[in-house]
Amino acid sequence: MGTLNPNDALQLFSRYVLENESPSQAFRELSVEAVSRTGGLPLALVVIGSLFHQYKDPRVWKDIIESLGTLVGILFLRTVLMVPKSVLGYGCTGKPLKLKCVKLNNLELGNLTESLGALSSLVELDQKGTAIINLPDAIGGLLELEKLSLESCKRISKLPRALWALRSLVYLDLSYSGLHELPSGIGGLKKLQYLRLSGCVEIKKLPDSLGELKLLVELDLKGTSIAELPNQLEAWKI
Repeated sequence: MGTLNPNDALQLFSRYVLENESPSQAFRELSVEAVSRTGGLPLALVVIGSLFHQYKDPRVWKDIIESLGTLVGILFLRTVLMVPKSVLGYGCTGKPLKLKCVKLNNLELGNLTESLGALSSLVELDQKGTAIINLPDAIGGLLELEKLSLESCKRISKLPRALWALRSLVYLDLSYSGLHELPSGIGGLKKLQYLRLSGCVEIKKLPDSLGELKLLVELDLKGTSIAELPNQLEAWKI
């Protein structure tokens, strides 16, 4: 993945976070500082931008920028996003980096590393349209994760067993992915309410364990090769 020059990086950050071509005067210096921590990597800009997007208070932005210099922030940026060590700096203090939402939609993204498990506060992970092939086993450590989207991830053909440890997961979107089957481990996602498999043409059968998902309210099977539901599901009104 290539890098952007400082001006283009600032423009991308401003579009994503502030929905403007350039930051206002109140946020300009803070935006420049935040962008400088990414090394111009588009992926890092988007992920870090997701931290700032929901806040419009410069004081909160300052706290977030400080957190990007902590050991946890450095670990995340270097090992998950591969931001070069030279652009991060050391000796900074601040609050721990606590990402709640990461959106990587349609980025030319390779596989995430095992360091993903360090993001224990993550609630939403959206990888729609990325080029990932595998999810790391470390995803099983995201115990607060409620929403996971792998929509249109054409290169992913199977899911790790660790995924079924996500007992907080409510929403799972696997539509138009390259999955060949839905493993029986899906029955371990006891809080799952929404399961989307539309367009998964390789999936021909659903596991009986799907009937263990008592909270399921939506099951989208449009465009699949599934001819019948497990016995336990047929009696439900989904």
